[in-house]
Amino acid sequence: MNAIRRLTVIVALVFAATGMSAPLITLYLEDLGSNYRDISLILASAGLVALLGNYVWGRVSDRLGRRKPLIVVGLLGASLAYVVLSIVRAPGMAWAARLWEAGALAAYGTASLALMGDLLGGVDEAKRRGLRMGIYRGIGSLAFAAGAVVGGPLADAYSLRAMLIACAGLYALAGIAALGLIEPAAP
Repeated sequence: MNAIRRLTVIVALVFAATGMSAPLITLYLEDLGSNYRDISLILASAGLVALLGNYVWGRVSDRLGRRKPLIVVGLLGASLAYVVLSIVRAPGMAWAARLWEAGALAAYGTASLALMGDLLGGVDEAKRRGLRMGIYRGIGSLAFAAGAVVGGPLADAYSLRAMLIACAGLYALAGIAALGLIEPAAP
């Protein structure tokens, strides 16, 4: 499987996990005892960690001249964050897990977009770069919707914790798939 297709499979797994958890995470935090103010702080601080993480991981990626290690570490880190999130019993621990997740997904997100840019940077790809990026992100959006449709019934049938474990599994599968990525030679 070529790297563009593999990245597309990976983004589908990531967006499916995000689609499963995003609509329900506030309910989970509330079940743990968080009030609305705390939930807002947890979500806002995760956004700030992601913002800073994108900058830091982008610099690291450029200095390394490699994307794959950050993609793998980010995805496996997100998987670990979801395992921890599924077993915590207190809002503070959930907050820590969400911050870890934000940093890990920043590593994945920044490095995966950089790798896609690297892969599409060739002369032959330049004519279809927009189309390929549109397909790449479109499949991600479709996977997000599918994850959102599956996440609710999974949580209803089993539990919110089971849904979080399913997300951890999707991130782990994405991380394993990322091990097979082949980066283009550095210029």
